[in-house]
Amino acid sequence: MPARLRDRGDPAAGMDEHPGSLEPLLQVAARPKAAARLEPGDVLVDAMRGRYSVWTRIRVNLRRVPEAERPPQEPPDPDYDPSAEWNPPPSAP
Repeated sequence: MPARLRDRGDPAAGMDEHPGSLEPLLQVAARPKAAARLEPGDVLVDAMRGRYSVWTRIRVNLRRVPEAERPPQEPPDPDYDPSAEWNPPPSAP
């Protein structure tokens, strides 16, 4: 591990300098009509654990929201890697 930290740096360095907030998410949720139809059981917050990382995922079940009131579906990004910004690939020799 010391060699990895030396070569790649500390992936947790600066993490506390950029705390996250749910406030922007709550502001977005207050705008759509769909948010008024949600119940606590429709929102699931869980942590996904990687080998060296943990990130939070928020899922919303829109079963109580008529399709006409649902926000548009965003296309999924199959190549999204939440650790890519702090875990660059090793340098070529």
